[in-house]
Amino acid sequence: MPLVPEALTALACAEDPTVAREALKAARRALGEEAARYEPLMELLCRRATELARLRRLAGSDELTGLANRRAFKLALDRERARLERGGIGPAVVLIDLDDMKSINDDLGHAAGDEALQHVAEALQEAVRGSDLVARLGGDELALLLPETCAQGARAVAERARRFVEARSVRGRPLRTSVGWAVASPDEPDALLQTADARLYADKRRRRRGQSRSPSAAA
Repeated sequence: MPLVPEALTALACAEDPTVAREALKAARRALGEEAARYEPLMELLCRRATELARLRRLAGSDELTGLANRRAFKLALDRERARLERGGIGPAVVLIDLDDMKSINDDLGHAAGDEALQHVAEALQEAVRGSDLVARLGGDELALLLPETCAQGARAVAERARRFVEARSVRGRPLRTSVGWAVASPDEPDALLQTADARLYADKRRRRRGQSRSPSAAA
């Protein structure tokens, strides 16, 4: 039966459950009446594909919030930079810090701090497009990766992200954020994060002084 090795090879190479299901159907068609003999092996290969997909999700996600983690964010950013080098429109990045995280942990407990981060994660996911990536880089630092976004669009998303987050509270305490944004330039693609970080800390200093200047003013 010459088609059997090829069908089983496709199933064995599948690392995604959807691909595995299609390969399983193809293998059963190829095997015909002999499919029953290979059913335990095929089921094992399907479970393997599901487990590989689960492990990939875990490797690229933050356990507390379910967002992409720093590693996944960096990989996605590298892909967008490569697109920029090929002549595409550069990505934008928005960095978000949850202000007063230490006082939330100290006054309300670390469980409240975890709740605050989960609230922020939910708010940011509501604030962005389906094509955008929301990530937790670590601690109280989060980021948005916005493919093919201009400066005006990045400013608008930064403002919307802050507004969505600050509409929430944890155990009666309003959430406050500092925000910085930047758009990648073909001439200086590596300056993206540094520029966004500088704007974030400028925003943080203004807020500590009691000013409420929006991210759009920090161009």
